[in-house]
Amino acid sequence: MKMLRMIVMCGSLVLSGSVTAQPEETISANIDYTVSKADMAGLEVAAMEGDPGAALRLTNYFHFHVRNQKLLRRWSIIGAENGSPEAQYRAYQNLASSSSVDDQRRALFWLKQAVTNGYQSAAPIYEICNSLTSRFDNRSKTPCFGPERKNH
Repeated sequence: MKMLRMIVMCGSLVLSGSVTAQPEETISANIDYTVSKADMAGLEVAAMEGDPGAALRLTNYFHFHVRNQKLLRRWSIIGAENGSPEAQYRAYQNLASSSSVDDQRRALFWLKQAVTNGYQSAAPIYEICNSLTSRFDNRSKTPCFGPERKNH
């Protein structure tokens, strides 16, 4: 009951204009990662022609909504090549747990690119995982790259 009363009070303050957002505040949004069948073909063409936004939209669709690893890898790499820092980070995430050393090398490359291009979530990971032999921490000894990293 207290929680309901607090929600109603906060809602009243917002509606009355007593609470206003400051420009420097971060406001999170509920992002919809769905892609309609009608939009899919157009996004694929746009991504293949170099549109980083279209490739990122497909990347996030297969990362968050459908969870198809093969298509996630395809679109994250295309988005990364198209210059999207977020897609570069998704390419890192997808390639880092591969048993292929070449995939791990590309994962490290895309992680560094994401940092270089300003993707904020990549920077703290790169501070720890800046070589193929890096470990997440001294206690668990979990590698940053390879099949054993899947829990990170």
